[in-house]
Amino acid sequence: MRKDLRVFERKRNISLDIVYALDISGSMHGRKIDAGKKAAVGLALMGTRVGDRVGVVAFNTSVYIISPPTANVRHIAHRIVSLSPSSGTDIALAVAESVRLLHEYSDPERGKHIILITDAIPTSGSDDPVERTYRE
Repeated sequence: MRKDLRVFERKRNISLDIVYALDISGSMHGRKIDAGKKAAVGLALMGTRVGDRVGVVAFNTSVYIISPPTANVRHIAHRIVSLSPSSGTDIALAVAESVRLLHEYSDPERGKHIILITDAIPTSGSDDPVERTYRE
């Protein structure tokens, strides 16, 4: 019944630093990379509040820092559009670099999040890629 429904919206009182890690490996070719780019740009522009900062890394078998956490998310969108897929996928490397960025650029009192935008198929790394991703 309608009277049984309750809505609760949690209000956060801290600003966030968010790093989006965008998979640009060869398996992301075609519609996947387009969807990934749209997700990264959309989340950066619309999924943040005043005071939040956004950083982006792109990854395949290497990690490319598109931007460390910044409040100026508009310039990030222009850099994301030019990315194209190639090579394998090393998710663990992307997670490690995202963590490093948050440690280097974030204050202790800010909330920290890493959001992976990927097809979740790790194909590269020095040992079992799935286990290595979980360890990072």
